[in-house]
Amino acid sequence: MARKTSMLAPQWWDFTTLDDEILNDAAKLTAEDMAGLNREGFKVVFYDTLEDFYLA
Repeated sequence: MARKTSMLAPQWWDFTTLDDEILNDAAKLTAEDMAGLNREGFKVVFYDTLEDFYLA
């Protein structure tokens, strides 16, 4: 099955090329759901400001 054409850059793949079901499921995630995705080798971090994010 071929990927959808990107809405951002047709010659590349990005999140807009993902299956709609995956995007819809991801859109339903709460902050608590996202924090629960932590596991070995994958850490979810929240920052209070853009400045904190850029300085991380």
